[in-house]
Amino acid sequence: MTEGEKLKQIRKQLNLSQQEMAEALETGQQNISHIENGRIDSLNINILRNLVYNLGVNPYYVIGDEAKEPMFSKPDSAVRKKIKEYELLITKAKALLASFKM
Repeated sequence: MTEGEKLKQIRKQLNLSQQEMAEALETGQQNISHIENGRIDSLNINILRNLVYNLGVNPYYVIGDEAKEPMFSKPDSAVRKKIKEYELLITKAKALLASFKM
């Protein structure tokens, strides 16, 4: 099964329209359509990340053998919290660097 077919299967399992899936993954509806229909071969890292964090999808299901992995999983909450903290620090650091470039 391709990543696009898996994405469509996940979307159907969650009972989401392509537009709702696009909003959850922070992308456009047309991009979801292209992925599902095989016009885009693989998911970019941002979409994969949003699948995991916004929808609770098991990343190994998407990139690996779907027959061996559950579709959904809950990431370790401590790890998730640390990742969010690091993302916030990176955002603040970028803003600080941008202020020096003015």
